[in-house]
Amino acid sequence: MKKYLIFIFMAIALAATASCGKEKKDPGKEPVPTDGIDAEKVAAFILLQNEGVYDGELTPLLLFNPLQHELVYNVKTSRFIIRNDALEPLLTVDLEADGEDVYAVEVNGGAAVTSSSRMKLVKSQGDTAWLWDLDNNLGIIILKDN
Repeated sequence: MKKYLIFIFMAIALAATASCGKEKKDPGKEPVPTDGIDAEKVAAFILLQNEGVYDGELTPLLLFNPLQHELVYNVKTSRFIIRNDALEPLLTVDLEADGEDVYAVEVNGGAAVTSSSRMKLVKSQGDTAWLWDLDNNLGIIILKDN
């Protein structure tokens, strides 16, 4: 009986040791390191939830409104579009990979914003991506394939 008891305790100890320190992490919950950009602004930016464009002070320049707009994401061309009810594009964002988690981004938002810049992926959760301008002038939240 003592022999079996020792094996049971050893199995329990082994199971407890194996489970310690192996915390599963959800890659969407942890932002990518943000070297060289304002960490406080990025920390506030990644808490925002509405797709659209934000200026350097996190003021919305153009936001998606589900009652007035339509979202389109073309996986093949990496193009994100917010259109109005007449299907006119209000915001077009074209992405092109330019390094690890860095993208060359063309933003055309008519009068709201037009920009060509390099942006860093600072958070990705599900099919949503948070991109921040490396010069701290612009943040965008868009749909994006993983």
